[in-house]
Amino acid sequence: MFDPRAGLTEFRVEKNKKKSYSRVFIKFVIRAVIVLVLLILATRVYHVHQANELTSQANLAFAAGNYNEAIASWEEELKNASFRDKADVVYTNIGKAYFEMKMYKKAIPPLEKATVINPEVAQTFKLMSDCKRLDGDMKGAFAAIQRATVLEPGNSEYRNMERVLHERIVR
Repeated sequence: MFDPRAGLTEFRVEKNKKKSYSRVFIKFVIRAVIVLVLLILATRVYHVHQANELTSQANLAFAAGNYNEAIASWEEELKNASFRDKADVVYTNIGKAYFEMKMYKKAIPPLEKATVINPEVAQTFKLMSDCKRLDGDMKGAFAAIQRATVLEPGNSEYRNMERVLHERIVR
């Protein structure tokens, strides 16, 4: 005699097997994602540690007057992905090091990069103005100090420098 429930039982068993396979697969995917996230976090922590070490080396070298060593460390920092959020500071520091070595023409490109990345830092424009002035580019120095004055209108040093440069250009 034919039993219609027998086929139904086999169907239920087959359906449960498919469910258990999909559950196993979902658990596998979740575990793989967790492992991947942990690896990414570990890599990020390593890079941040490496970046902090480079920053310390560069700052110590700069403070000791070893400007070429500081520049090399800061340039290495720029290769590190974790420094992308503070690249403007690194470029400004490179410009400061060249300024301290009286290499004004070499200081200008990193300072310009810093102002493109973050155009809201008046001190960077002031330093760029000083470099351009000392390199003989009075119009460029005036433009840079004007931007610094716009960013910090209450800064009398910037306003005085703007006035002096304007007088030199007009003469």
